[in-house]
Amino acid sequence: MKKQLLIAILLLACAARPAAAQLSASHRAAIEELFAALGAEREMTAGVEAEIRAAAARNPAMAEYQPLMLAHARRYLRWPELKEDFVRVYARTYTEAEARQLAAFYRTPVGQKSLRVQSQLVGEVRRITQERLRPHARELTDAIVARARAKRQAPPRSPE
Repeated sequence: MKKQLLIAILLLACAARPAAAQLSASHRAAIEELFAALGAEREMTAGVEAEIRAAAARNPAMAEYQPLMLAHARRYLRWPELKEDFVRVYARTYTEAEARQLAAFYRTPVGQKSLRVQSQLVGEVRRITQERLRPHARELTDAIVARARAKRQAPPRSPE
């Protein structure tokens, strides 16, 4: 009897959770306000297309397939379908108040500048870190090879 009562209480608690986890209309509106300030639809589309172009530039053999990859992305990565998933992710990350504060910031001149230069800054930081690591790449490769060899030569573990 106690076990059945405990199960019933747990089921009721679980059944009550989805209502609490629902996104309020005002929270959704705040996230959508943030998306508008970010130009999220435009940036998402441009970002996907830029990544495909960059991938084709890195691998010239793929260049002839770039139109196919762009068409594929445009077919399956459409904003209306992605937006709902993105709303959920942002809503888990930012409270309603935080989303409104971020939207307000991104509507300011410095917020707009931040959006314009962000990818350039990330690219420069990536370049600097790669330049720092490049002279030491052989050291990492050697360590990986040594670890892989040691694992192959180690006696097999007995199952516990």
